[in-house]
Amino acid sequence: MSASGKPAKAAATTTRSPRRILRASAWILLALLILLGGLLWWALNTQSGAHFVLARAQSALDQKLVVERSSGTLSGPLVLDGVRYFDPAAGIDAR
Repeated sequence: MSASGKPAKAAATTTRSPRRILRASAWILLALLILLGGLLWWALNTQSGAHFVLARAQSALDQKLVVERSSGTLSGPLVLDGVRYFDPAAGIDAR
């Protein structure tokens, strides 16, 4: 009993039901899938997305790939001008 004469409350536990956790996890997964779908749509269907993907490819190849100019989208007509891949270690110089 507490000082006021009322019975003391037991410590409240914050256990959540498995169904509530599953529902929250499903909503989070759905939100992540929608975000991933939006990013994929942006990369494939916009010119800025194509530039972003091209820049990541050039960075991943340690600047061995050079593209002077690009226009269009990855899903539609993509025009690349001044494409060169130069790898002296492998003896490749493709233009």
